[in-house]
Amino acid sequence: MPTSIDICNAALLSLGGDLITSLDENSNGAILCKQFYATTRDELLRLHPWNFAKTRASLTEVISPVPAFGWDNGFTLPTDPYCLRVWRMEDPTDKFDVEGRTLLTDQNPANIVYVKRVEDPNEFDALFIECLELKLAVKLAFPLTKNQGTATAMENLFRARLIFAKGINGQERNTDETSSNTFIDVRDE
Repeated sequence: MPTSIDICNAALLSLGGDLITSLDENSNGAILCKQFYATTRDELLRLHPWNFAKTRASLTEVISPVPAFGWDNGFTLPTDPYCLRVWRMEDPTDKFDVEGRTLLTDQNPANIVYVKRVEDPNEFDALFIECLELKLAVKLAFPLTKNQGTATAMENLFRARLIFAKGINGQERNTDETSSNTFIDVRDE
């Protein structure tokens, strides 16, 4: 079962750094991991609607007064679990806007699918863990190695693995939407 320390150590090892046993120890690696781990995790969660981090909520608490213009209703976004990103409304054609911690829409109630903050690494998908290790290594690379080439190489590796992980994650759903291949559509005209 992975821990945040395991994830940090994988990032440190990929840069040739020393292992840590705690984020509170007095080492450069631990200090940097403590600074970057939580924000990097949340950043990665916001990048994609990871299946393990998606949840649903029916927002019925209308903010008063209603928005000054443009929308009929405003709703406070969920805090437990904390909403990092609204992915979509229940009906994908429903329009909405997020301003601060408020969802604005003409719907009432507002049924949403959102990405929640997941702090327990045991709930993470294995490919998400790999991406988190790599993204953390990107942020640690220059402070630890003082080598921009290493940072760039880690960024390129992260981007490639992120594309792969998002693709696999996206295959775990059944959708009625028909997809179109633009190349074939253009060629057939």
